[in-house]
Amino acid sequence: MLMKKIYFILTALISCSQMQSQLFEAVPNSGFQGVFFGDCATADFNNDGKTDFIISGAKPGYTGFTAIYENNNGSFAANTIAQLDQLMYSAIAVADLNGDNRNDIIVTGTTTTGTAETVFVIYYNNGDGSFSKDNTTGIVGVNFGSLQVADFDGDGRKDILVNGNPGTEYSTKIYRQGINGTFTDMNANLMGTYFSATKVFDANGDGHPDILVTGYNTAGIPDSKIYLNSGDGTFTEKQTTLAGVYFSSIDVADINNDGHPDLLISGTDTTPKQTLIIYMNDGTGNFTEMENNFIGTYNGSSKFVDYNNDGLIDVFSIGSNAAGQNTTLLYKNNGNGTFTEDTAAAASIAGLNMSRAQWFDYDGDGDLDVLTIGFEGGNIAHTTLYKNTTINPVTCSEPGNTTGDTGCVTFTYLGSPVTYTTVRGSDGNIWLQQNLGSSKVAETVNDADAYGDLFQWGRHDDGHQKRNSTTAAIPTPNNPSGIINSSTAAEFYVGSPGWWSPNALTDKWVGSTPAEASDVNGCDPCKALGNGWKMPTETEWEAIIESQNIANPATAFTSVLKLPASGYRSASGALTFVGTRGYYSSATTSSSGSKYLYVGTTIANPSAGGPRGQASAVRCLKYPSAVESPYCNVTVDYDVEPITRVSFAGINNTSSATVNGSPAYENFTAISGTVHAGQSYEIIVEGNTAGAFEHDIRVFIDWNKNGVFDMDSEYYGFSLNPSTGADGVQATGTIAVPSNALMGNTRMRIIKDQWNVYEEGEFHGCLNAYYGQVEDYTLDVQQTLGVIDVIKNTFEIYPNPTHNTVTIATESILKSARVYNQLGQLIVDQTQPVINLSQAPTGIYMIQIEFENGQTAVRKLIKK
Repeated sequence: MLMKKIYFILTALISCSQMQSQLFEAVPNSGFQGVFFGDCATADFNNDGKTDFIISGAKPGYTGFTAIYENNNGSFAANTIAQLDQLMYSAIAVADLNGDNRNDIIVTGTTTTGTAETVFVIYYNNGDGSFSKDNTTGIVGVNFGSLQVADFDGDGRKDILVNGNPGTEYSTKIYRQGINGTFTDMNANLMGTYFSATKVFDANGDGHPDILVTGYNTAGIPDSKIYLNSGDGTFTEKQTTLAGVYFSSIDVADINNDGHPDLLISGTDTTPKQTLIIYMNDGTGNFTEMENNFIGTYNGSSKFVDYNNDGLIDVFSIGSNAAGQNTTLLYKNNGNGTFTEDTAAAASIAGLNMSRAQWFDYDGDGDLDVLTIGFEGGNIAHTTLYKNTTINPVTCSEPGNTTGDTGCVTFTYLGSPVTYTTVRGSDGNIWLQQNLGSSKVAETVNDADAYGDLFQWGRHDDGHQKRNSTTAAIPTPNNPSGIINSSTAAEFYVGSPGWWSPNALTDKWVGSTPAEASDVNGCDPCKALGNGWKMPTETEWEAIIESQNIANPATAFTSVLKLPASGYRSASGALTFVGTRGYYSSATTSSSGSKYLYVGTTIANPSAGGPRGQASAVRCLKYPSAVESPYCNVTVDYDVEPITRVSFAGINNTSSATVNGSPAYENFTAISGTVHAGQSYEIIVEGNTAGAFEHDIRVFIDWNKNGVFDMDSEYYGFSLNPSTGADGVQATGTIAVPSNALMGNTRMRIIKDQWNVYEEGEFHGCLNAYYGQVEDYTLDVQQTLGVIDVIKNTFEIYPNPTHNTVTIATESILKSARVYNQLGQLIVDQTQPVINLSQAPTGIYMIQIEFENGQTAVRKLIKK
């Protein structure tokens, strides 16, 4: 009872914050039990792709309460079968402890039924909403502390850090998990605290999880200590200038994008002096206080969060201020090292003390909502979920043209709208800056919230990619066509001979929709992002890792792509190298199944290969958008004798066969085909004529994207025999994509016209048809490297990378050397072997070499 009296004294002067605006709106009729002096955590507990949450703490009157609330498309209901101990003064951690791809729950605190005692419990997730309770681990329970989970000794198994008051001397202990799931004290010799907070992060960039401990120590003094991990679970204290605090809260993020995790710490000393401080990390674990005018808080929760979705990390804090008043604070990041207090947004979140908070996107609308628990005063506690209405995800735009500029894209993923950050790469392309399925851009190399989902090669967004999806035997047929309408479409395929084998090199992963899946083509999940988005190829991965100097997980994270070490899921379904290595899908096939980008300890290899049953993270890219050109208007002078089908490079569009039954001009630019520079594609055009008249099929493709159809280089002519009213007659031919075609989206126009009206030389792409129809489409032009490359051992290009000139050394006779930038624009065209690039901007270029013997080769150049 003494502890209870102390905290009622501490909260005697608390007053309630008043709503001043509705930037955050409390979700009505939630029915959540209000708790304080506890904890909350978010995770998908029932494997339905939606984020649930768990709360634990004291109800008014000081009885314990613990419950899981499951998310049902934005509404929540309590899980009634979980059978959780009712605790207060509690701490919660969520992690997959036993490697079954399910989120387990670790809880410690004080029971209030019967004889009050401090307990420690692990609830192993059974996958059906129920949990198996284990309170026989030998781990000593605590109260007024915190829990952290990490692999502290590098053995691949998750260990547990337990910090707080076990009833005697305060403690901070690490329990090592053994092979059989048992736990033993690691004897790490860490400072014990309570009224405390701890954080696990890589303070000095060596890849090992270090520990920050704050709180009231055994000497009765508020303290803060950092312990550096040697990699085997032994720790050395790092001298710091961090303020000693208790009633503390800690968060970690790289707020200035220098690749080093910075700290946010709040709490109070015994003066009392309340603080809310950002400490900047120099990369070696030395921290310097950032100057600001933040209001200090204690006995609450402080977070780094991008609450307004502008790509900058802001500051949130809830708790008590120096006057003992309930306080909610939001500080908007101005992008120049300063912050501005956002009182309007903060006023819509009720201040609470003895509080905790979690930010997550519960409704899938692309912004972060906030869950708070805590004490209002007057024997009233709250658990409140606030919907974020501060942003409109529809306002997304592409990044600027400078490397590192960010933008966003809104699309549907796992059935819900999401908004992801995009970034301008040093290769000139636009990339997602986060993995498909992730909740945010990575803030550290092993940021679990940024890992995202893992796709088997050739499969789309059907649920199989969830890290804890269940497994199933390979389908029949064992290719993408076997997934459609399959009862196992949302499951991860395992078993012999492996998903989608044998490994034909001609298989593709470029389909736009699941309906396009076939025995030789899978649906590309990146196509869901919109026109132009695609899975990267081996070549495109190679270009970005070289231009960003990516060579290991650390440099992958510090690159503009912010690639985390998300690991992979093996063909057997096991998660592997999570938090230590990166594996990223490629659209390119290999003899072993498929290519992927491998980011290991000492190498980044875009040519790595593995079975298609192996699942990797997915990043998507698109080529820079072309400026919308004012293409000329075209119509038909007399009868509309229609084009009824167009088949070309993935386009397969059918339309009305009725004469005068459809418009003279039809805009099908929302339909896109994909072509590669230097390759040829068959085109089929079907049509209808009202009489026995041959028709011209005139195809115009704006390869240089200048808004004009050039008759000399962008026109292709074919003939359609008379159909006399019958449909299905075909005009066929082949179109070769120029090697210097500009990358990205461009216009394709097809004009069907009666042959005897105009002769070639009289018509062009802007001339009306006499009898016929006009249709426009979009083509996505992509680069193809090394198309022939049969003489790779007979010449050399050096130096590469270069600062000024590059030389082609060969015994063959050089016919031409052409250099293209990343937009596909020709910048050099010569016959001499020495090429001057001194005036070219830094970046990646392609050189196309042609020899007198007819052979050609394509190589990549790097200009420093």
